[in-house]
Amino acid sequence: MEVEVSGAVSEAAADRVARSIANSPLVKTALAGGDNWGRILSAAGASGVPFAPGRVTLSIGDVPVVRRGQGVQNGHDLRSLFTTPRVSIRLDLASGPGRAVLWTCDLTRRYIEINAHYTT
Repeated sequence: MEVEVSGAVSEAAADRVARSIANSPLVKTALAGGDNWGRILSAAGASGVPFAPGRVTLSIGDVPVVRRGQGVQNGHDLRSLFTTPRVSIRLDLASGPGRAVLWTCDLTRRYIEINAHYTT
C-alpha cells in the first residue's frame, strides 16, 4: 500500500499523518479485509496533527471516497479497490503545502503466521 498525504501544514506534519496511517494495525487489517476506509481517517486523526475534517479528501486509487469531509457514493465496489496488488491511498488535508509518501503492507492471518515462526 502506498500512502500519500498532501495538503498538510508542513512536510513534517504530512509525514506524521502518513506514518500514523501506514503503521495502523486497523488500517492494515482493513486493507486485508477489503473495506472500511473510515479506519484511514481515524488513523490520520490519531496522528496528533491538527486538521479540519470537513476539508479532507480521501481517494483509494483514483476513486474518491470522501470529498470535503463527506462520504462519496461512487458506485465502486470498495473491496475491489482494496484488494488490487498495489493499493494507493491519497489523503488531502487541504491545509497547506506539506506532502509525504510512505509504503506499507497489509496485515493478514498468513502474514502473522509466517512472522510468528521466526526465531532469533
